[in-house]
Amino acid sequence: MPFGRVGKVFPATGLSQELPKRPSLRLLHTSDWHLGKRFFGRSLLSDHEYVLDQMINLVRDLNPDVLVVAGDVFHQRRSDEGSRALFHDTLNRLLALGTTLVFLAGPSDDFKSLHLDARWVRDAGIYLFDDATQVLSPLTLRGARDDFDVSVWCLPYPQGEAGSETEHPALRGHSLVEKVVQRLNPADINLFLGYAWTQDCGKKAELGSLVAPGGQPLEKRLLEFFDVAALGGRHEPLVLPGSTACCYSGSLLCFDPDLDDSGRSVTLYDIREKTNIVVDHYPLHPRRSLRVLEGSWEELMEQGRQVRSDDLIVLRSEEADLTPEQRADLRILGPNVVSVEFPSPFELEASEEEDDLPPVVRAFRRFAKAINGTELSDESVQLLLEVDEEP
Repeated sequence: MPFGRVGKVFPATGLSQELPKRPSLRLLHTSDWHLGKRFFGRSLLSDHEYVLDQMINLVRDLNPDVLVVAGDVFHQRRSDEGSRALFHDTLNRLLALGTTLVFLAGPSDDFKSLHLDARWVRDAGIYLFDDATQVLSPLTLRGARDDFDVSVWCLPYPQGEAGSETEHPALRGHSLVEKVVQRLNPADINLFLGYAWTQDCGKKAELGSLVAPGGQPLEKRLLEFFDVAALGGRHEPLVLPGSTACCYSGSLLCFDPDLDDSGRSVTLYDIREKTNIVVDHYPLHPRRSLRVLEGSWEELMEQGRQVRSDDLIVLRSEEADLTPEQRADLRILGPNVVSVEFPSPFELEASEEEDDLPPVVRAFRRFAKAINGTELSDESVQLLLEVDEEP
């Protein structure tokens, strides 16, 4: 069953475009596959297979010239056998459709372990970018139906230079893109594919060391020199403000309970000419959703009993002082409960009598109550105060 059809209006975006009859290059943008990811210890291999099937159906329906994965193809540099097998199977199916493939390495990718460095790889239409300096030499891509060329500048995760461990990845990436801008031919159609933290994308945890102290986001003024910017590293899809052709495609699956589980999609850039680029977003429908249930013990038990789907469930209790039996009841509530979370004792609201206590003593007192279910005695608190005052 095809998951995307030309000319159909998709509720996620409200966009509707017909494939052009004029010369063009079509690029399908994905990122953050994270093959091999386990969610609270549970394998997501079957979930990845399900959504990759949909993506391949889209490639078959839309017939893009190029498919790009903008970083984090795998979840770990030492990928497991199952995720490698799924990657190679997906690769072969895409090549059979005649699609050129571009992969950018994220911090979790080690392309050398995939044994794709033989000469046939480039001849087959597979391009791997794992060195940030490769962005300085553009890749020229051509539509399969014409001689319509575009210049593609590819920035994988910007690892620090050898012997320069102090250089921040984001600073190195920023410096390289500045050099690219100086080399651009304004008359060409220029595409930027990058694993990058940019202005207005937010300091998302999944961007890792790119947002660590000492870095700076890629400035929007630099992205404005490109006709298209297809970005990776952020798990939620996002169109950067002010430019419909500057997008994070987001991950294929939702991995974080605190992220919106809706809106999984891939992005199609239909590049007809420099001043005529159409962007459309095609939804993906994961096999299972990630649901978060919150409330008291009674509310969670009631909600959990009413769940009738295969969705993965995270339970968040509003009560920290549940008995061991109540905690066990939540953990065995259903086969798809993957995590049970309780309020941290360090986040509990301070009582009036704690106002004058040093932070370390206050935190230890809350921790002891959360573990033992009883308050520390006055003698124990006094002992902690004496220890805290010692040099």
